Amino acid sequence: MTINGKMTNGNGSVNTAMDRVIAGLFLVYFLPLMLVVALLIKFDSRGPVLDRRRRRDENGKLVAELTFRTMTAERAPQGVASQVAAQYTPLGNFLRNSRLDLLPRLFNMLRGEASFAGLLH
Repeated sequence: MTINGKMTNGNGSVNTAMDRVIAGLFLVYFLPLMLVVALLIKFDSRGPVLDRRRRRDENGKLVAELTFRTMTAERAPQGVASQVAAQYTPLGNFLRNSRLDLLPRLFNMLRGEASFAGLLH
């Protein structure tokens, strides 16, 4: 049976188990690439490597969705309203266009907070 594009056997455990297995396999395969991307981000610009965006899952629970950071934020000069001028870094443009910025979402899948189908959207 499918509900909202998810396979279920009454409680969704089949879908969650499949997502975790797939995420584990992909993490093992992509971990070297993820380490290289993390180092490139760290050397490219100041700030954290990962970006945590808060979103609500299908049950309304607040989840911290992980992605590689693709933007740099510079604070406005003193005296100006607290505006943040955000812009993509050159590396960030490449990561977003190639969708490599989404690789850390595999950790969300391992924790059962995201589905493989949601990674592709």
